[in-house]
Amino acid sequence: MGQTFAEKILGARVGRPVRSGEKLLAAPDRIFCHDDAAEVIRKHTGKLWDRQRVVVSLDQSAPAASARSAANQRLIRDFVAAQGIELFFDIHRGICHQVLAEEGLVLPGGFVAGTDPASQTNGALGALVVALSVEEAALAWSSGRIEIEVPHSTRIEVTGSFPAAVGAKDLMLRIVGGGFIRAGRDRAVEFVGESVRRLSIAGRMVLCNMAAALGVRAGFVEADGVTLRYLARRARAGFEPVASDPDAEHELVRIEVGELVPQVQQPPGGPGTVVEVAAVAGTRIDQAVLGTCSGGRVEDLWVAARRLRGRRVHPRVRFLITPASSEVYTEALRLGLLADLAEAGAIILNPGCGPCAGAELGVLAEGEVGLSTGRAGRHGCGGGATYLASPDTVAASALAGQIADPRD
Repeated sequence: MGQTFAEKILGARVGRPVRSGEKLLAAPDRIFCHDDAAEVIRKHTGKLWDRQRVVVSLDQSAPAASARSAANQRLIRDFVAAQGIELFFDIHRGICHQVLAEEGLVLPGGFVAGTDPASQTNGALGALVVALSVEEAALAWSSGRIEIEVPHSTRIEVTGSFPAAVGAKDLMLRIVGGGFIRAGRDRAVEFVGESVRRLSIAGRMVLCNMAAALGVRAGFVEADGVTLRYLARRARAGFEPVASDPDAEHELVRIEVGELVPQVQQPPGGPGTVVEVAAVAGTRIDQAVLGTCSGGRVEDLWVAARRLRGRRVHPRVRFLITPASSEVYTEALRLGLLADLAEAGAIILNPGCGPCAGAELGVLAEGEVGLSTGRAGRHGCGGGATYLASPDTVAASALAGQIADPRD
């Protein structure tokens, strides 16, 4: 019987064949943290394992919006300087997942671990990327290894052509809401099929990012020509792509997207809360957010700018735009996308996690309703309620002042 991508990648780290369900200690190529590095530092004891493999990025509170955030960031900067950590990206650079990809720090066939729950995002580059707790990260900083159970594999085969105004975010919301996948940290999801191969790296990152919402350990897309072209001028080292063998053991789920319609996840999120946009169309919104690690890339900004160009955001709606990184920001600036959005009444924020990170930016008041490209439970809403949708649905709704079907 053949091997899955996870079995191959982890087997290469321990120097022998491994099988799903086996527990082992393996050394990741890199361990990355963001603002929670402050907690890792407080728990870390002993000598740093390898300063060349530790990556730290500040993106949650950028710039610091409270005395606590400022103190944590100073602690991190002092530690980074004292330890000589070169792979440090301060508040100007953007969301850690996006920065890791842009900096060529995650490569096909690689094994990477991070402390953010959405660390799986970079599985889009053909790597095994898993999330760690701060306690696990602190131990790994000293030992250079993490304990991991080789995950069982679920293949999601996606076929057909996406209809107009429907994309990767709608697909993942449908999968999250449809109960297709067995959840668990002992499982990994591999996205395959003609529809996946036609997606850009940005689209593939949405799939793997939202694998976290499925409750699995990792999301993965096999490296192909799209991946190699993206990494051509970015990769910091050589790499060897890995793919599951055709006869590897896995569960198979097939999804056809030809009839897929825009999807919306209702608050508070979780099973059974995803519906077609028609079910909630007309719901008044006070705020719309386009950005975060599942909706803040150049093609997302392009979708919104195309829809808003020459028009105005509804006067009741605060439309917040958060580019995922400084690279995205400058490219969107060069293309005129930010000008189109600003002229339409959108508010352009600096690169970073923005409102999705918590209660320090773009907070909803009691009883207000928001619509976001972000993730459930990550908006620090207090008494407000946040719906989740694709960039196209969010942009269309910002114009309408209510949740709207972007196909209309």
